[in-house]
This record gives sequence, C-alpha cells and structure tokens, in this order.
Amino acid sequence: MQSLLLGQHRTPACESVASNQGTPCRPPVRIAQFRFKQNLVNLHVHRYAGEIMKRTADSLCLFVIASSLLIPGLLSASEPAATTVITVAQRQVPINDCAAGIVYDDGTFEAGYGWIPSAINGRYVQRFEVSQPSKQQITEMCVCWTRIRDDDQIEFSFELYEDIDGVPALLPTASQTMIADNVPSFQSGAFYKADLSSQLDWTPPSSVFYLGVSWNPSIDQFFFVCADQSETTPAVESFFIDDRADEWTSVFETNDPIFDDYRALLIRASLRQLYAVPVLDGFGITLMALLVLVSALIMVSVNRRGL
Repeated sequence: MQSLLLGQHRTPACESVASNQGTPCRPPVRIAQFRFKQNLVNLHVHRYAGEIMKRTADSLCLFVIASSLLIPGLLSASEPAATTVITVAQRQVPINDCAAGIVYDDGTFEAGYGWIPSAINGRYVQRFEVSQPSKQQITEMCVCWTRIRDDDQIEFSFELYEDIDGVPALLPTASQTMIADNVPSFQSGAFYKADLSSQLDWTPPSSVFYLGVSWNPSIDQFFFVCADQSETTPAVESFFIDDRADEWTSVFETNDPIFDDYRALLIRASLRQLYAVPVLDGFGITLMALLVLVSALIMVSVNRRGL
C-alpha cells in the first residue's frame, strides 16, 4: 500500500523539481524505485494468478477424469436417467460352481451396470433361450456383483420374466429374495447363486425368457452387475427398467452411451430335464382297476390252496 501511495504523488514531486532547477522534469529516485517495485509486484501477481489458474485447471481435469471412471452415468442422459456404469481392464471372475448351464459371458468383466441412489427399484435382465421349455426347470441362477462403497452386503431378488413380443413382461413369473455378503470392491467381482431346484414355479414360460436381478439402489447404493465387454463375446440382448419408467429399455436401442461396448451380463442359469408322469384316461383307469382286481383274486386263491 505504501508503494501505491507513493505512486499517486509522482506528478507533484516532478513538477517541484522542474520549477526550482529549470531543467526537464526527472522523476526522483524514490519514484523509479516505486516503478521497479510495481513491476515486480505486477510480475508476482501475474505469476501467482497463472499458478492459481493452472492448479484450478488441473483440479478440474482430475475431477472430470475421476467422474468419468467412476460414475459417468451421472453425467449422461439415459433412459431412464438413473443408470450408472463402472469400467475396468479385463478381470477374471471366480467361478464358484457357476460354470455349468447357460453361459453367455466369457468369464471376465470389463464393466458394471447399476443405478444412482435416487432409484427405488432397479432391474437388469438378460435374454435366455431353450428348446422344449415346458420340459425343463431352472435349478440354479448366478449373478456377479461388485461395488464401489464400503457397504459389502446387498439384498436383491433373482427374477424370471416371460417374453411378450420380444420384451420382458412388467411383472416376474417367479422371484427369489437373496442376500449377498462380502461383495468384492471394484475392481474385483464374485458370483452369487441361488438353489432353485425345489421351486417348481421356476419353469421357462416359453422358449424365450428373461432372467435377472432387482434391488433397491436407494438402500444398497452403488452395487453393480458385472458386464462383459469383450469384443469376441457374441452380444446377447438385455433390458433395464427402474421405478420411474413404465416400460423396459433394450441396451441395443437406448441412447445411453454406457452401453456402447456391452456384450453380455454375467448372469447365468442351470436347467434340468423334467420327466412327464403318464396320466391315465377313463379307459386306462378301468383297465388298471381290473388288473388290481385280478391280482387280488389270484392272491386269495393261492392263499386258500396253501391252507
């Protein structure tokens, strides 16, 4: 502040020197010193301002990079605008006895799909197809989970949906609530399975059906279904929906960029063949009754002879 005050009085000091000596006005030494100091001040101000701007820009870049790696779904428009994604270099997932049955993924995951906490009910399902569905039963389901928060337990449901003109029905035909403990933190994942062998309602309603999971993202926050993005994996159709939507959205038809590299969800299923029990008509029942009666008469006759 003192240098600035000196600078404001530069003109009167110069005029007084000129009037006394009759020579051209020359600034006093103190004015020259002020100008030198002022230039230094300006230099430091510009230097510090540049440093501040550089650090601010660096911080902004770090924020954008971190956001894009963790939850870019928060920054992009989606259908509905609640999906979120995490990505990682190719990771092998421990099989945990989930290798048998129908497997569409290659055993690795490069991404995970989830929901932001504003969603109350979020669902992801994958398309499955079998022959002779009425003669088969789903005996086991598996899903790979990962997370990015401290909470490592998620309550969710395995769900079965029938196909309606190429889209899952809005309500499941079968559901099984599960709890997954010790879910690995990103960038690792693990399979969790349900034994459905004793539940006869887990029968494919048609040759094409959908299996998936649902959970409450407002409670179990930032959990993700592992997803395969390997270019060599054949793409299989999946759908997603949350409580704010009234219809399913296909990952192939959405504008949400988080699904651009999608190939398959790490959702698997095992099935077993059902053997039909023959049903007797009226004639068959009559014939069976006669056979039983004849057998009974023969036994009576044998017993009498034995006496």
